[in-house]
Amino acid sequence: MLLYALNGVAYPNSAKQAILAPENKCTQLALQSALFSWLVGSNALFWRNNALLSAIVLVECLIALVWWHERRDVSFFLVLAVFGTLAEVVFVRSGVWRYVNPTVARVPLRFPLAGGTAGLSGQRIAHTATQMWNLALPQRDAKER
Repeated sequence: MLLYALNGVAYPNSAKQAILAPENKCTQLALQSALFSWLVGSNALFWRNNALLSAIVLVECLIALVWWHERRDVSFFLVLAVFGTLAEVVFVRSGVWRYVNPTVARVPLRFPLAGGTAGLSGQRIAHTATQMWNLALPQRDAKER
């Protein structure tokens, strides 16, 4: 029962119903973490091949934006993609670090997509974890303290 309370769902009729319920916070957290892990893993494995990695990151980005496409998600993605890339260009141009195989402005072409997707994934993971935390330990009103 505690698991169902943490997930924010009523006690289900079947285990399958509980796992597939969109309100299942544990499943959401696992899928969000898997997408982030896929992004990190693909960058770690394929960093030497710009074309392949850019294609993989594009697919990951499209999956994330199909999955999370509310205005705040798209806004969050765009802000991180644009400002993260601008900051990265400044860091690279000022000599803080460098990329082995840059493509545009000394930064890999995939950077805006990877940065936006990583940030969006992190934001969604934090949001789901906060929802689970609030379900497990509801906040008390100031009057109760």
